Amino acid sequence: SDVMKVPPRDPKEKILNSREWRAIAGWSMIIGVCVLGAFTLGLQWLGLPERSAVTISFLTLGFGKLWFVFNLRERGSKLLKNDVVQNPWIWGSFTVCTAALLGALYVPGLAAVLKTEPPSSQGWSIILGFSLVPAVIGQILRALQNRCRS
Repeated sequence: SDVMKVPPRDPKEKILNSREWRAIAGWSMIIGVCVLGAFTLGLQWLGLPERSAVTISFLTLGFGKLWFVFNLRERGSKLLKNDVVQNPWIWGSFTVCTAALLGALYVPGLAAVLKTEPPSSQGWSIILGFSLVPAVIGQILRALQNRCRS
């Protein structure tokens, strides 16, 4: 809401600074570990065939990136009252992307082309658990940032 009150950045300034590159690398590693963890649990814990474990890891990545959008709120904003949560376009795109991910499982022609298989309830538990990890970490970090600023 205060974006117009902030002076423009120096045109010579890099688009992404070293802090932002470190954040990108860190989040990439966290999401990567979650996807690989979901894949490994699908194979080892559930004893699933590789195709099913790949589906679980694919959905973990997809839903993980969807949940991650809630980490993109401004510093100092509240968990449930911020520009991201109140943006109807975010919710619309969230709904469309969720429908696309579910379509990759349950639309017969699409599922055959993508070689996906609907997960069991245990598979969905893995997907939900691992896909939420980056969002939960992000919310904890944002809360700590907000507390330090106060």
